[in-house]
Amino acid sequence: MSSFVVSDDHIDYLVTAALVHVPDHPAVVSREPAELGRLLLRENVGTVTDRYLGWGEEDLDDDEREELEGYASRVAGYVFRPVSEVDAAQGGAGRPVLAVSARA
Repeated sequence: MSSFVVSDDHIDYLVTAALVHVPDHPAVVSREPAELGRLLLRENVGTVTDRYLGWGEEDLDDDEREELEGYASRVAGYVFRPVSEVDAAQGGAGRPVLAVSARA
């Protein structure tokens, strides 16, 4: 199974969907949207780096260190940009799947 770091647009979509569909959830209520986005992005980066760079920091080569520093900068610099429309669509087994149409 592969994994990858998603785009900021993807994070914006997830945060907007949370604000629209589960605004009273403790993870949503207790955080500003940008903070929630940074949390999601940090977890995504952590999962990918653990999978592919799962060694200790001392085992990384210069390129891997540079990649990790780039991810850290990206997380720190994340700015939430809400999307204009988030719709629930039908997914597999009748479960709702969120779909986004455009940025605000």
